Amino acid sequence: SGLEAVLQQVKEKTLGLEVPAPGTPVIDSLRQKNLLDRAVEALGEVQRGMDLGVPIDMVALDVHEALTALGEIVGEVTSADILNHMFGNFCVGK
Repeated sequence: SGLEAVLQQVKEKTLGLEVPAPGTPVIDSLRQKNLLDRAVEALGEVQRGMDLGVPIDMVALDVHEALTALGEIVGEVTSADILNHMFGNFCVGK
């Protein structure tokens, strides 16, 4: 409605920020932003390692780093399960 549009503009102007749409994930702290940045960087290293043919056990270290960072945000870390799955699907050492 027109009132909602006005309220949205007031929020944007007073906060100096765009207000995300309902249901949009929000990073609500610098800590979360830093953890997400850490996860993105680690996943970039995973991609580079895979592209360069780095042994999977070395790539797994970066996977673990990304999972640890994301786990700190949500309060759980499931890296052991994912790493077990990863090693189960790749032929390591052959």
